Amino acid sequence: MMKKTTFVYPIYIATTPEKLWEALTSGEVTEKYHFGLQVKSDWQEGSAVKYLLDDGRITDHGHVLKCEPLHLLSFTWIMAGDETPREQPTRVTFELQKMDERL
Repeated sequence: MMKKTTFVYPIYIATTPEKLWEALTSGEVTEKYHFGLQVKSDWQEGSAVKYLLDDGRITDHGHVLKCEPLHLLSFTWIMAGDETPREQPTRVTFELQKMDERL
């Protein structure tokens, strides 16, 4: 049995909640900073999340766990072709919090 590991990376970004949310959820934006990958999902709990190359191949995938627009986004993350044995898939959570003029 593997020990449960959690990593927390606080990141401070000078932007608006709307622009940051778009950067996390819009494929047209993710391809600009995420190695050309477009994220695709309807962001409803239980829905699929896919990261796609421009030829349509899926590089990463998962399912939406929680989505509260402009505040919280959580989904599972599995790399295509990763055969590492895991009890559960990796979970990614973005929590947007306003701090002064930054997020």
